[in-house]
Amino acid sequence: MLLTVLCLTLLAATATSAEISQDIITNIRNTIKDIKGPCLQSEGASETDLEDILSKGIYSTSRNLKCALKCLYIGTNIISSTGVINEANMKLKTGTINVNTQNAVFANCAGFTNADLCERVYEISKCTYRTLKGSFGATWLDT
Repeated sequence: MLLTVLCLTLLAATATSAEISQDIITNIRNTIKDIKGPCLQSEGASETDLEDILSKGIYSTSRNLKCALKCLYIGTNIISSTGVINEANMKLKTGTINVNTQNAVFANCAGFTNADLCERVYEISKCTYRTLKGSFGATWLDT
């Protein structure tokens, strides 16, 4: 009986964590929905490449994608056009309400200093994905 309860508890926790990771991706999709099309179009980026990031954590090295990410980060006021990070927005727009995870994203990912803003945002985005994945462990979407 105890083993059954333990198994059900673990199953429920896993389902909840998986739902949380899907909720984060949904929140991010909602955050960028109004600017996604214009950013992809203006930078000549592929929607498939962006979708690969959101659904699988796969980052194309396409310059167009990197600059589309820059457009998205500027459009959501996470970073200014001159490269200044807005700490409050960076935390708020991680897709999660977990303050520890928000703080971890900022601490881990705000320090990139690439002169090329497309490259910098690309590194910030990859770092953010890794940090979110690390917070939710084996239940993250692409594991």
